[in-house]
Amino acid sequence: DPATSDELAAEKRRADAAEEKAAEQEQRAQTAEEKAAEQEQRARNAEAEAEADRECSDAQHEELVQLKAQCDNMATELNALHDSLLNDCLLYTSDAADEEDSVDLGGRRIIKKKKRRKKRMEERTKRETK
Repeated sequence: DPATSDELAAEKRRADAAEEKAAEQEQRAQTAEEKAAEQEQRARNAEAEAEADRECSDAQHEELVQLKAQCDNMATELNALHDSLLNDCLLYTSDAADEEDSVDLGGRRIIKKKKRRKKRMEERTKRETK
């Protein structure tokens, strides 16, 4: 019967269309799942990178703190050394001024020595004039 064969053909076309539509929907669902999985993976990667950055930043921060402490210690040592050298120099100058008459650092003895020379010269001139 031609009507039945037309109906069967139409029904087959509808079944094929429905099957094709279902396959398209399944493909779209699979694509959506893949996109969601990709986004999820990107989010995990971003979180892992952020964590690595935090760890790196923490490590760098700790290293900077240690370097600053070392610099502070070195500055303290340098200041102490500077003070020690300055005191040693001042003590040396002071000690040298109190040494024998041969010291030529502008200390008290040199001044006294000059005064003594002046007195000796005056005494010599007085003796010579007599």
